[in-house]
Amino acid sequence: MRLKLNTLFFYSAVALISINCFLYSPPLHGQTSDSPLSSLRCGSNIVSLGDRIYEVREFCGAPDYTDRWLEERIVRDFSNPWAKRRRKFDRARQPFLTKKYVTVEEWTYRGGNTRFTRYLIFENSILQEIYIGN
Repeated sequence: MRLKLNTLFFYSAVALISINCFLYSPPLHGQTSDSPLSSLRCGSNIVSLGDRIYEVREFCGAPDYTDRWLEERIVRDFSNPWAKRRRKFDRARQPFLTKKYVTVEEWTYRGGNTRFTRYLIFENSILQEIYIGN
């Protein structure tokens, strides 16, 4: 009898937790500032990830605010500098760590009182991220 009571308590607790998670979960349609989008509508055109900076400016117009900075990133380079000499240990060697400089540019489009603010992040003039905020 005690075993049945414990299992009943366990399953009711699991059911309450799952209902609570379902009711209070964030929306899935991408309208939060935490979730990135893959495309964005600018008038009658659609801007998507991978577009060049001049295409976005042509479709969406000039941004309300821009910010630009240079980032230094450490990249693992797996290229083989000794390509002519093939040895057994070449396959299992550790990668070289090289520095890579990336120009990051953030564009802000303010939508006014009726629309959300849109943030577009470019790396080396290619659109990498789209966020929507307040």
